[in-house]
Amino acid sequence: MPARRGLLFVVFIAALVATSIGSVLLPLGLSASHDSLFVGIALNVWAVVLAPSSVFIALVFPPGFARTNFHLVVAVGFVFNILTWTGVLYGIGRVMAKVRRPPTHTRTGPASHARAGDPNASGSSPAADGPLVGGPGGTGIRAGAVALASWLAVGRLSAQCAPSKLLRIVNQDISPNIPAGSFASRPKTVYRLGKSYARVEEAEDRERHVHLLIVVNAPDNWMANFADGTGRHVIDPDPNPKVSAPILNPGMFSGSIPPELLMLELGCEVAFFQDKKSPTTVLKTPGGDKIKQAVGVGDFMLVLLRGSASGTPEMLFLFRKDEIVFVLKYLSYDEAAEPDMKLFAKPDGIKFEESGPA
Repeated sequence: MPARRGLLFVVFIAALVATSIGSVLLPLGLSASHDSLFVGIALNVWAVVLAPSSVFIALVFPPGFARTNFHLVVAVGFVFNILTWTGVLYGIGRVMAKVRRPPTHTRTGPASHARAGDPNASGSSPAADGPLVGGPGGTGIRAGAVALASWLAVGRLSAQCAPSKLLRIVNQDISPNIPAGSFASRPKTVYRLGKSYARVEEAEDRERHVHLLIVVNAPDNWMANFADGTGRHVIDPDPNPKVSAPILNPGMFSGSIPPELLMLELGCEVAFFQDKKSPTTVLKTPGGDKIKQAVGVGDFMLVLLRGSASGTPEMLFLFRKDEIVFVLKYLSYDEAAEPDMKLFAKPDGIKFEESGPA
């Protein structure tokens, strides 16, 4: 994996530099005035840095051999010291990467796709109501994101959304603060079926070496990165798992979005507005008349536009007071007569890391 190889290279260089410095400190310390502070510092640093080679030489080489083959013994000890510190630093780096990896919830909606630099995302993980699923550190299955990144599972806020037919939704975040042409602005494809099936196809993110696919066939969750052929398989331990595809992120705008609006999901937009008793009105636009529905809570208001009263969503707006702060454009919204269940099978050609129950 590129990230692990990069870490290994960095710690090897660090070990080489530390061993070299340690080797220089001993003669410098011995040559300096014995009552100086420098002597104490130099000899103590030397003792710590070269401890592995000192112990190794003492255990492996007899004193007589060490004296008669001094340069050979020192060279072997030097190499052993570098390898030992490389292993130690690499292990520390891997542990720190796992500890620092932010928890991500397995979800499939636009709220799951916040990236670093998304001004709407506030830097927090998308949700707080499902099993935690992280990606292999450094492989591009973000958590950070790669963040990136968080995905599916039990949606306690919005457990009623379960499309009876296979939906294929291509959407694009065109919010005012999303830079045009950025990865965050590129279209994403989401498939939903019932309460147990979902699939998210992202565009390739060349900058972060990520080409993400998420497949959920509850209780199985597969997260695959086609850019490096790695992935993670997580099993949802909930006895009755429900796929969730929230559109809004609970962390957006410092967590100020009302919980009632967080219930909005991809695939159930119209039902959400109907459940809120939102009346339909005609909105005249340059592209023709649109059917408008709105739901407001506090400072926030969601507005859904459709081409007709029986049409599928075309645009979704989130207003904060009088300002548009989030815009989701629906490029396509298709319903399949017969579902293709191969969409929800384990992705081929990926080396998956088994994570056990989420």
